[in-house]
Amino acid sequence: MFETIRKRIDYIKYTLDHRKALQRLAKEKGYSFPFHDLDKVFLYPFLGKHYTQILHRAWSRHHYRNGDIKDKVQAAFDWESARFTKPDKPLDAFETWKKYYADVDMAPTLKMLGLYHEKPSVYVGGPFTFHYADATDELIRSDFRYRIVGEPFIRQTTLDEDIGNVNYTGPFYYYKKGLGPDAVVRSEVESIRRSDIVLLVFPEDGQAPGTVAELIYAASLGKKVVVFYVPTKTVTEVESDPANLDSNIHHQYWYPFHQASIINKDVTFHKCVSTNDAKEQCINYIKTLNNKGQK
Repeated sequence: MFETIRKRIDYIKYTLDHRKALQRLAKEKGYSFPFHDLDKVFLYPFLGKHYTQILHRAWSRHHYRNGDIKDKVQAAFDWESARFTKPDKPLDAFETWKKYYADVDMAPTLKMLGLYHEKPSVYVGGPFTFHYADATDELIRSDFRYRIVGEPFIRQTTLDEDIGNVNYTGPFYYYKKGLGPDAVVRSEVESIRRSDIVLLVFPEDGQAPGTVAELIYAASLGKKVVVFYVPTKTVTEVESDPANLDSNIHHQYWYPFHQASIINKDVTFHKCVSTNDAKEQCINYIKTLNNKGQK
């Protein structure tokens, strides 16, 4: 009996976490679904998981029934948010549609919400070159990612931006929104999760601890990762550093670079002559991607 009660409490927590994630995503696009899955919260204590789900799917308009989905907008947010709180449902909205509900005409809804990504989705990591407290629009526009995205880079958004041959998932310049560090990191983590390809620029001064974190996270997710870096050590410095062993990556982050390539075989490294060269190579890489995410 106590085990049954514990499981039903876990189902409620599972649902409440999902509701919170869905409401946050919906709010970003001007939608609200205050009653989404709320029936499950009240039914789980009495009916358990099996019968609660049967009833819920019978009367909920955002679920598939008789070959169609009545509330396609809510369904899209349901699918998109599930992967952030449900380990057993890792697909995003587009992938869920393609895999399970391809007979439903969801394309217009997903395109309207910015969740349609037949084009490859790209995340472009790398340190900002200015302190957020001193940032002006002019400084923000000097960031190389502004050349990729344009004005949406400084817009208050966390949704993907269609920039032609790819969808740009982030990062955007969040600090203008007055967000705290947890919110900023959470947004960028979710942007990486939405991406097919993660491009990372490591500057010649070697100061990029946040980009290292992005590298390891993206590699652990199995993403295609491309690193553009400037060597921060000469051959002589490498040979005199016993910690560097025989690495051919002459960089102070040689260890996480190798770690990422061990975790994920789809991690590649491009050696650049300067920070500007790394940025230019990153921008040119994006320009050459086709609709399959291939060069």
